[in-house]
Amino acid sequence: MKYDVGLIGPLNVDLLITGQAPRDMPGLTRWAGPSNVILCAAGSAGYIAQDLVRFGLQTSLVSTLADDPFGDAIRRILNEAGLNTAHVESQADSLSGIGIYMLLFGSKKRPLTYRLPTHQPWPDPVSEKTKQFLLESHRHIHCAGYLHFPAMWNDQMADLFQEAKAKGLTTSLDPQFVLFLVETPWMEPLRGLLKYTDLLLLDEDEARQITLTTDLGKALEILSALGPKLIAIKQGEKGSILYNKGEFLHLPAVPIHEEAIVDSIGAGDAFDTGMIYGFLHGWPPDQCQKFATRAAASTLLGAGGTDSLASIDNLLQTM
Repeated sequence: MKYDVGLIGPLNVDLLITGQAPRDMPGLTRWAGPSNVILCAAGSAGYIAQDLVRFGLQTSLVSTLADDPFGDAIRRILNEAGLNTAHVESQADSLSGIGIYMLLFGSKKRPLTYRLPTHQPWPDPVSEKTKQFLLESHRHIHCAGYLHFPAMWNDQMADLFQEAKAKGLTTSLDPQFVLFLVETPWMEPLRGLLKYTDLLLLDEDEARQITLTTDLGKALEILSALGPKLIAIKQGEKGSILYNKGEFLHLPAVPIHEEAIVDSIGAGDAFDTGMIYGFLHGWPPDQCQKFATRAAASTLLGAGGTDSLASIDNLLQTM
């Protein structure tokens, strides 16, 4: 079977807790009340994996799960979504990562607390069998959440991207941010990887942190010089910036009334999905950006990052 996207990245569960709680501390400490709790297969790879499948892209996952009930739930959700999880390993005697969004105080994404996983985010090293599966059976490789775990900062991903490019595959990367306190500049573990990255996706805070500059234009120039052909910067409610061949293109976000927004969890993953979908279909960069922007906006209207993602036909009708 031929796959469109081979996705590498960490998985965890998200617990989305929505409701109304007292906003004063004395009332909150005495409060006990019902909430709506939703469990989602998430992590840097979870939402985007499901989004890619919803857009009709055959997608496989390379990751690691704990051998606990949450790990079992993640695998079941992903399998039911139509993903190939044959190359998702289970690590014995480990605990799943948990993101807990307590949306009880009017916030659409925060406050958040979390438990880090005790297992590897993805196999290290990737087995020769898995590597050959990625290189021989896919046309695109995407890595999500590379910066999250400094223990994974080695040459393995850059080598995989280099081999992929040599075989005619395209590549994309959403590095995200570091979850641990490190002294190493974020740029350093990305240098080799960016050299073989076609499409770079990140938010404006990450772009500034990686390049150690507050000037977003300068940050884009620095990142582009390292190799990516196309860079998209996510700016939330401000929209996005596309950097292509030295040209900047800003696109405002789709206006949505605040009362209509359920939460913004997973909107960035939907944007990534839209960009990858358009990129793989050979669309002009500005069309990819428009499609991705509308995909991200559609997820604001429902809980989590996937269930409310609009269909391709609906998104195209709004462009």
